[in-house]
Amino acid sequence: MKQAYYIINSKLLVTNINHHINKPLLFWIRKILWFFFVITIFICTGLIFYVILYSDNNLFNVISLGAVFATFGSTLVSIASLLCNRYYEEFNSCINIFKNELLTQEINFNWIFLKKQGVVRKSQNEYIIYHADNPKVVFEIGSVNLSIEIPVEKKDFYELALLKKIFKMKIAKQTYLVYLLNYADSIMESGLYIWECTYHILCSAFFYKIYRNFIITGVMFFISGLVAVFLYPVIMQGCF
Repeated sequence: MKQAYYIINSKLLVTNINHHINKPLLFWIRKILWFFFVITIFICTGLIFYVILYSDNNLFNVISLGAVFATFGSTLVSIASLLCNRYYEEFNSCINIFKNELLTQEINFNWIFLKKQGVVRKSQNEYIIYHADNPKVVFEIGSVNLSIEIPVEKKDFYELALLKKIFKMKIAKQTYLVYLLNYADSIMESGLYIWECTYHILCSAFFYKIYRNFIITGVMFFISGLVAVFLYPVIMQGCF
């Protein structure tokens, strides 16, 4: 009997290695991008205040601009927080439907207290490394399989990885639906439900992370406004 998908359960992988452990390249890329994202916000806001001070040495203008930045930042935080809560609730709802209603087999999800990756030093040059894999759903699309790892908690919400999975599913959707239609009597319904639920899990996690970044951006604007107002004398002495 043809299958539309199958599930690979989560598992804990333990490995012994005899050399120093280096962080993966993607880890450092994420850290560097995040660092430049934070610095860019502060540089941009700082330049705006500097231009205002340089063009018009007026305390009222600085206070007004600081108030605008603080108001904009707090508004952005409020709106983004509401959207974050909405998408996280949608994510949890889809996860519960996925594991409790759609799947016929029992699936193991990683516990929240278990780190995704950990290292234990066994001796001077020997390490034990463990890695907790998330469950995967593998969609059978003719002779080609599409494997999608399911994010199960906030630690799994990586924007680039989620976006890559979303694009993969968008590209393969038509081919998958055609494959389902060829075997509509046996697998159409369950295969379609699992596909759509997986897609919504990924989208909810992605938009949650995007709006979380908006919250951080709003906080930066708010802090920049307050700093510019309360440090006005220091700024004046440094610039003029």
